[in-house]
Amino acid sequence: MNKTVTEILEELQSNITKRQEEHSEDIKKYSNQLNDDISKIVELEAYVLSKRQTILFEIGQYGFRILTDQKHIDKKTKERFEYYSTQYNLKTNSTEKNILINSDLCDFIQKLKMYENHVGYLRECVKTLDQMMWAIKYKIEILGIGLE
Repeated sequence: MNKTVTEILEELQSNITKRQEEHSEDIKKYSNQLNDDISKIVELEAYVLSKRQTILFEIGQYGFRILTDQKHIDKKTKERFEYYSTQYNLKTNSTEKNILINSDLCDFIQKLKMYENHVGYLRECVKTLDQMMWAIKYKIEILGIGLE
């Protein structure tokens, strides 16, 4: 059975939401572990660094999808512009052509915006993890001073 475009977009949104929830849960867990003793803090540092790398890889994957989809949208925009300029039964001005083209490509544009929003979320996760790494570093330093 072939899925409709709406079903595909809903599934994509569901998958993105699931990934965001997973990242949020991990970051929350790491945040709670900041109060653990020194032996666990070093281990936490490794987990945070690993999570950061995983998210950077995911950003790269979605970045590639964005580039691929943007190329597809640009190509389709040109095709639709030519169609509305030469073959469409009604004469249209530039504004009307843009409205028609955006309507034709709205599903592709929605998919692209989903990717872009997810990449924005992932970048914020990386910033949070970076801040967490600094907190871990300072905690290790403070605990190190107290041990001397």
